[in-house]
Amino acid sequence: MTNQPTVLNPKELGLIECIHASHHLLSQDMKSYKLVNYTFLFFKKGDGDLYINEKRHFIKMNRFFLLHPGMTMRIANKGENLIHYYHIEFRKVHVHDSTFNHLQGPIYVAHPSALAHHTENLVHKPKMEGNQQLKKLRLQMLTYELIYFLHTDQHTTSQSNIKIAEEFIQTHYQEDINRDMLASMTGLSPSHFSVRFKKETGRSPMDYLTHIRIEKAKELLTTTNDRLKGIAKSVGYQDEFYFSRIFKKVSGIPPTVYSQTKRPRIVNLVCAFNGHFHALNHIPFASLSNNAVEGYRLYTHKNPIYFSKGRGIYEIFHSLLDKLADMNPDLIICGDFPAEFEESTKHVAPTINIPWAKKDWRGHLQQIAQLIGKEEEATKWLNEYDEKAHTAANNVRKYINPADKIMIIRIYAGQYRLYGKRNIGQVLYNDLKLTPVEEVKQIGKEMNQQIFTLDNILKSEADHLFIMTSPDKYSKQLLRQLVEDKKWPNIPAVAKHQVYHIDNMPWLEYSAYAHELLLERSVTLFKEHALRTNNSTNTSI
Repeated sequence: MTNQPTVLNPKELGLIECIHASHHLLSQDMKSYKLVNYTFLFFKKGDGDLYINEKRHFIKMNRFFLLHPGMTMRIANKGENLIHYYHIEFRKVHVHDSTFNHLQGPIYVAHPSALAHHTENLVHKPKMEGNQQLKKLRLQMLTYELIYFLHTDQHTTSQSNIKIAEEFIQTHYQEDINRDMLASMTGLSPSHFSVRFKKETGRSPMDYLTHIRIEKAKELLTTTNDRLKGIAKSVGYQDEFYFSRIFKKVSGIPPTVYSQTKRPRIVNLVCAFNGHFHALNHIPFASLSNNAVEGYRLYTHKNPIYFSKGRGIYEIFHSLLDKLADMNPDLIICGDFPAEFEESTKHVAPTINIPWAKKDWRGHLQQIAQLIGKEEEATKWLNEYDEKAHTAANNVRKYINPADKIMIIRIYAGQYRLYGKRNIGQVLYNDLKLTPVEEVKQIGKEMNQQIFTLDNILKSEADHLFIMTSPDKYSKQLLRQLVEDKKWPNIPAVAKHQVYHIDNMPWLEYSAYAHELLLERSVTLFKEHALRTNNSTNTSI
């Protein structure tokens, strides 16, 4: 049986007859049996394995398979919950012998939720018909609708399907994956797909697969007690010795050494420090994160622990402390917490305070590297970053005037705020060597912002204006108040159409990983703006 994903060809589709369509809930293993008819299997929920002619396929949400008559199938339920799946049988009627011959195994689609909708309709809607003939007619109509969807969904999404292939690797890295399989999902030739994939991700498809597998293996090595053989299989390698060779080639050390040196259960309580751990390829046992939608959450290798949305770190601290005590960590990392909070965490585990204000992001990265034994990696990373920053600064000068003045405004908590040379300012002013407006010089070195008035903004001489707006209703009102003011068009950046509305993240994250992203994004932003401006000028001429 081939590993290639199914691609439906409408020229080969003749008449078919749907014989049976049903929904099943499986609580235990299913015994192997031989199929009499063609069979569609759609798995809506569950965790297990589908064996087709004894070849294993992973069962995950929204997975779809086509099986042929004469094949054997069985299902193994690996989880405690039920496996929800739809079973649809059909047979060929007056069609060429070659029809469906090459269509077998997993079928990959770009819109699995739409596939779920078609499958559920096929199973449930015919039951609503009172007349038996109408039931059969509805069943046939919905069967052809399903097949039509499968064909059109696979052939109309190639423009952006590199992302689909990337996400497929991220969720199916345990399986047998090759370049031709991924290319088939996008509708591109294998060679064209490889070029497009590397251009958009920075890695070849197979290098990206290896990267994902090794990163997942690192997570398992640091957060579980699984044997090496089991970890290798969990990330897609059947041979643990081959896995060890690949791991050492990518990481520089064998997985057994990595496991021994990275075992301390570190809990990071400073959200921005997550980017430093990411840059150092180290996954803490648990990390605190925060965003406007979910609020604070303590993310562990098992499950995220959520706290109330909108509450500050100090309000959640006592709840957080209870969770930390249950985790039994070896080390807790905090930054500029009140003395009483730090004393509380010390009763749970040794606590390291990394000064947030007195150290810059480089100092944060280097201190974290010392704690986890990655000083050399940190030094190498910073050297490479400086080279990237130098290149990015030269590239930015191709698209904007070096004398142009930059201003960064954030609207949140009912106020306008001017950002200085930390956070996003670190990248724009220090690394890309751009010129800030005069008011930035008044912001202290250890501060990242100061309150700014509407009048201050309207009087600004900024040639480029960056604006970040919090998603709450009041912040959006303040933005409207700004852009609807009659003096708004007088700002040079507005007159030159050089206003950039950007998201808080990652532009505000003060970390190594975020800054590396921002170097590239800043160049792209100025480049795309320059191209739009040139195109607009050429069009007007």
